[in-house]
Amino acid sequence: MLCISLWQPWASLWACGAKIHETRAWPVPAKIDGRALLGATIAIHAAKRVERAEAGARLAEICRARWGAGWERILPRGAVVGTGRLTACWRTGERYRSIGADEEALGNWSPGRYAWQLADAKPLLRPVPWRGQQGWFEVSDDALTAPPAAPMQRALP
Repeated sequence: MLCISLWQPWASLWACGAKIHETRAWPVPAKIDGRALLGATIAIHAAKRVERAEAGARLAEICRARWGAGWERILPRGAVVGTGRLTACWRTGERYRSIGADEEALGNWSPGRYAWQLADAKPLLRPVPWRGQQGWFEVSDDALTAPPAAPMQRALP
């Protein structure tokens, strides 16, 4: 499955459906390795970088409401966190006024950018550790469909 890496909290917000659009400076490619992206289910990877409070007060508010105080420390990093179906790509400004205040706070809607629209967002029960990359990369379907591993147990003395 094709995968895209995003900084946290953008990755978790997109994977859980709290954020519908990912805004980028480039449009969704028509095809990668012969596979069409629009209409396809993609994987969402959380990079190791976390966007902190400097991204804006509304972002911090949304994250605190969803994950509590200290969300910067608890969100998974370096892992695939969810999947969704990429349904549209449009230039910012075309439908900018109809996105809503929260969605506006969760993206960079500057002129000349692109909004990638996601539907059927599904966060994974347990993040799958995976090394991210820039641009699109492949993630094993088996890794995403395998039953979640048991939580690690602390060794007794």
